Amino acid sequence: MEIITLCANKGGVGKTTIALNLAYALKQRKKRVLLVDTDKQCNLTTISGANSIKGKKTILDFYKGAKLSEVITTTESGLDLVPGDKNNDETEADSFYKAIKALKYDYVIIDTSANINELTRAFMVISDRILIPLKLDILSYQGLSQLYPEILDKKIGAIVTMSDLRTKISQLAKAQIEQFCKAADITLYKSMIRQSCAIPESFLMGAPVMEYAPKSNPSIDFENLCNEILIE
Repeated sequence: MEIITLCANKGGVGKTTIALNLAYALKQRKKRVLLVDTDKQCNLTTISGANSIKGKKTILDFYKGAKLSEVITTTESGLDLVPGDKNNDETEADSFYKAIKALKYDYVIIDTSANINELTRAFMVISDRILIPLKLDILSYQGLSQLYPEILDKKIGAIVTMSDLRTKISQLAKAQIEQFCKAADITLYKSMIRQSCAIPESFLMGAPVMEYAPKSNPSIDFENLCNEILIE
C-alpha cells in the first residue's frame, strides 16, 4: 500500500482535481484505490458526485468511533471514498493510519485543505509520497519553497497544473520551478495538466474529467501522469 497526500498552501491550483483523476487513472489500471477527503470544504466529496449519496457516513463518523470500512462509500464512477465533513476538527491521523493498514488497497490518495493545518501535517507524516500541484506563477513557486522544509523526509513530486506555456510569465515561472526542484531533489513530473473547460464541466457532472471527456487534453495529461507515478 502506498499513501499519497495532495497538499498545497494556497487554493485554486488543481489539488482536488488531481486527487480524483489520479485515483480514476489508477483504478483503470486495475489498482485498488481509496480516496480520502480531509478538507472541511469537502470539495473532493462534491466533485466526485458523492454528495448525492443518501445516508453516507463521513470521516467525522470514523473519528467518533465508526469502523473505517463502514465509512467508505462508492461513487457512481466506482471509486471508493471516505467523504469529508465540514465539522471535522480532528488533528491526528495515527488512528486512521492503523485502520487503513488493515484494508487491502494498493493506493490511498488523501486530499487536504488549501492550507497547511495540523490535520494536513498529521496526514503528511503518515504518507509515503507528497504531491504538490503548482500553477505557473510566482506565488505557486513561493508556496513550494515555503512548503518544502516541512516534508524533507518524504518522496516529493511537483505537478504543473493549468499550464499555458504561450505566456512569458509562465515560461519564467516554469524555469524557476525546474531550478528549485532540481536543487531540492524534488521530482517535477513531465506531464503538465493543461487548461480545459472539460474540467469544470466534469465537476458539474460529479465525475472525473477522464470519465466525462476521455479524449480531452487534461484526460490525456492525467493518463501520462499516472504512468510516470507508476514507473517511478
